[in-house]
Amino acid sequence: MNKTFGQKIKEKRKELKMTLEELGEKISSTKAYVWELENKSNARPSADKLLKIADALSVSPEFLINDDLEEQDENLEDVAFFRKFKKLSKNDKEVLKRFATSMPTKDDKQ
Repeated sequence: MNKTFGQKIKEKRKELKMTLEELGEKISSTKAYVWELENKSNARPSADKLLKIADALSVSPEFLINDDLEEQDENLEDVAFFRKFKKLSKNDKEVLKRFATSMPTKDDKQ
């Protein structure tokens, strides 16, 4: 069964052990607004809010709005990661790059 926009938000929020209020704060909104998004079938946030929600839940906007996406595929997770990566400071980016290059890949393990 396909999950609705609201079901996906609620599921991801709970998975992250985040309250309605905490998500509301992260997206510069209220607990009541988040509740409406999760529970009202006609709730549709603005593009800006959608991006903030996706960022706060570490998912892509496509995952939230596409009813056919049951599970987030690897490519969409990468998109969400790189969106966050772009917002990091230059120093933090360098730390992550050094860390990533020091890790073995699947090919190294074979």
